[in-house]
Amino acid sequence: MHAEVGLHRVGDAEALVARLGLTCGDTSIRASMEGRRKAERKRIEEARARGEDAVTAASWLDRKSKREANPQVRFSCPKTRSVQLTDRPRPPSEGRLLFVFDSADHPLRHVSYQRTAKDAAPALADYQDAVAHYTRVYGPPTKVPARELPQPDANGAIDIPVATNFETEWAFSDLLVKVSLLRYASLITVGERVEVPPGIRPDAPRLGKPAPADADPPATPSASPAPPQPLAAGQSAAPASPPAKAPPAAAPSPASAAGPSAPVAPAG
Repeated sequence: MHAEVGLHRVGDAEALVARLGLTCGDTSIRASMEGRRKAERKRIEEARARGEDAVTAASWLDRKSKREANPQVRFSCPKTRSVQLTDRPRPPSEGRLLFVFDSADHPLRHVSYQRTAKDAAPALADYQDAVAHYTRVYGPPTKVPARELPQPDANGAIDIPVATNFETEWAFSDLLVKVSLLRYASLITVGERVEVPPGIRPDAPRLGKPAPADADPPATPSASPAPPQPLAAGQSAAPASPPAKAPPAAAPSPASAAGPSAPVAPAG
């Protein structure tokens, strides 16, 4: 989706959507409330300029809620057509492109493209196309749908069950990728997202660990053990007991330690 999770900043997203010809804006609670306040203040000023009595609820104009303390930036681009996303060939669709930043000072945490269709066949094809794309990028998924995907019946019709979420996932320690297919009433939603999991710093993918190709080569495996000999009749399969250890040798006497002993005089 043209974005680098963990690297791109708000300014990069703004430049990207301008290049793609998209209409986007910050839809966070903080930005939405600021927009409402700006519009209300403008209405009051225009009313006063006409000599009218401008009545307003000054409490919400001057007071911010706790939810507005969240510095998150949700840069949303509604009515984005798939043909405008030239990162890869995509089936025709229209939906919402979303970029999420923890704040204006943090790198990109989340990017997603969610679209809705009424016909099951193109929605299923769109879902399968996205799964194939991310499999090429990240390898086999770490999670697949619990149920099999619906198949066309004898007449070619596809029935996607209502409120059943078909989701394919690639989960890593610092990155999460999901492709989903969900039908609600008569609408079918296809979504794809790439994000840094909650609780992980948003630049974690850029810090990185060595890729498999850059990692140290594995140690040479030892030779395979020889196959066991066949058991004799009546022989137990349990491993034989280890041989008993010989008792330690007695410590030499002090005289022996000092050197050879003197000759003993003969008796008699």
